[in-house]
Amino acid sequence: MSSVDVVTFSLDTQDLCQTGDASPDSTTLLRTLGIPDNLTPRMILLFGTEQLVYEDENHPVALLLKHYGNVVLAGGLVDDLMPQPDDIAGSEPGLYGVAFCGGDDLQVASVVLDANVRSQADAEAAVRRLERSHIRQENSIAFMFSCIGRGESYYRAPAVDSRAFRKVFRTTPLLGFFGNGEIGYEYLPDYSKGSDHKYTVVTQCDMEEGGVDTVLPEIHHSYSTVIAMLSWQPA
Repeated sequence: MSSVDVVTFSLDTQDLCQTGDASPDSTTLLRTLGIPDNLTPRMILLFGTEQLVYEDENHPVALLLKHYGNVVLAGGLVDDLMPQPDDIAGSEPGLYGVAFCGGDDLQVASVVLDANVRSQADAEAAVRRLERSHIRQENSIAFMFSCIGRGESYYRAPAVDSRAFRKVFRTTPLLGFFGNGEIGYEYLPDYSKGSDHKYTVVTQCDMEEGGVDTVLPEIHHSYSTVIAMLSWQPA
C-alpha cells in the first residue's frame, strides 16, 4: 500500500476521560492520537474494552468525527488489551487504533449488518449497498467485525456474513474477528461521481432554544456485523 500511510496509536483511560472547555484544533487532536500533522486519516480501526460514549463533546472520538466527517470508523470491543512497547509505563490502555491515512485517491466505505439481518439474502443485500458505493475492488482490503452471538447459531448456517461478502467482492482480502460489541457506521458515498470529500456522516440540526447542534452517528452496535473496506491507487 505505497500510497497509504498506516499509523498505530493508543489512548489510556485518562485520555478517554479528560474534558476541557475548548475543543482542540485538528493538529492538536492528531498529536493526541499520535498521527503526524501532515497526514489525513481516512479509515480508523478501533479496539477497546468499554463502549465509547459521546457524553463529553471533547471525547477524542467525537472530536475526530467533527473534524473529519468523511472518515470511516470500524472495530470491536474485546476482553482485554495487551500493553504495547511504546505505551507509557503505568498507563492503562483504554483504546488502540490503526489509522489509514491518504488523499482523495484512497477510497473508503463501510456498511452495518444490524440485528434485522437474519438470512443469507439479507446479508447479501447489505453487502450490495457497499458495492453500490462503486468503491474500487482492485488494490483493496476489507475488515469485518461481528458480534460473538452472530455465528452459526444465529443464522442456522455457517459463515453467512463472510460468504455474502465473498460472493460480491471475490478478490478482496477479508480480515476480522468476533467480539463483544461492534464499532462503526454506514459510510456509503458514490465514487462513480468522483471524490467523497463532500460526503459526511456528521449532520447539523437546529435546536429549539436556538443555535445549531452537531449530530454524530451511532457507532456502537450489538448482534451486528460491521464491514469496512478501503482501496488505494498504487504509486
